[in-house]
Amino acid sequence: MPNAETLTLQAISAFSPAPITSVQLSGAARVVAGSSDESGTFDFNVKNNGDSDLHLALGLLSRTEKASAFGEDRSCIWISADGTEHQNANHNCSLALDWILPAFGLGQRYTELNKVLRIQIGNADQLLELSSTSAAARSSTQRLLRKLSTVDLKLDSSTVLPVSMTFYVHPDDDLNVDTPTEILYSDYRKISGALIPFHIQKYLNNGLVLDLHVESAIVQ
Repeated sequence: MPNAETLTLQAISAFSPAPITSVQLSGAARVVAGSSDESGTFDFNVKNNGDSDLHLALGLLSRTEKASAFGEDRSCIWISADGTEHQNANHNCSLALDWILPAFGLGQRYTELNKVLRIQIGNADQLLELSSTSAAARSSTQRLLRKLSTVDLKLDSSTVLPVSMTFYVHPDDDLNVDTPTEILYSDYRKISGALIPFHIQKYLNNGLVLDLHVESAIVQ
């Protein structure tokens, strides 16, 4: 089996052989929140530095999620349907990759300090880890940052494109409570040389919470 760095480089090349500065996606969205089930539209924009925003137009469940560029001072906020801005806890703003288009951020993210990316290809049992911090050098703070940033990215064995991404989210007031989250990617289509997943689903605790169907994609 190829090592993790080789797999990462293959995934970057499979996504797009040429450098990309930004991606814009829009289409149909469905959100499930408890007994509420709303359908509407979404718009998503992401730059190669990690700066992103996702707008969901879904009536009372409408919201906007924004994240600044990757770095030590990265911030994440969400804006509710009434326009109120909420700051995400830092521990929910530490993932090694953005979850909507993980292949887009691979080239910038996998060597970042204290970020952990574990890659699996096909049905292999072993998850191969990429990190820039050696085990011997990890302090208790670094170990915590690694835990909060870790994502497991599964690649298709033939296309080397992401088919799923799993990670944990945590209550704003308790970073020790782990809630499993899984993202599924399918229906890849080539747009301006890049392969974009046109169907993206988000599951929280094994229940579907967000279903995105891309109808328009712009790659620059």
